[in-house]
Amino acid sequence: MQKFVFQDVLVSCPEEMPLPEARGYVAEQLTIKPGCKLAELEIKLAGNEVVLAPHYDSIVRIRRITGYLSTISKFNDAKKDEERSRLKHICCDSACG
Repeated sequence: MQKFVFQDVLVSCPEEMPLPEARGYVAEQLTIKPGCKLAELEIKLAGNEVVLAPHYDSIVRIRRITGYLSTISKFNDAKKDEERSRLKHICCDSACG
């Protein structure tokens, strides 16, 4: 297996696979879940089949501001200001779990 990084994605693929082909699979996977961060892509060959195993970062922060549930990047300027001015509650005590 050869490993390389392409567009911030760790890619592992068979030695016999040309790099342009592997990069094409990465580009394709990046369009499938555009809101998620593709962290790693494992590419395997099973006979004549190409098997893709994408691994996405599993944590996505969403916020609820005045009835809107979304990621901050999708908020308009007023909602971003509202989020910035909110009182933040952070638990630093180990009893908080």
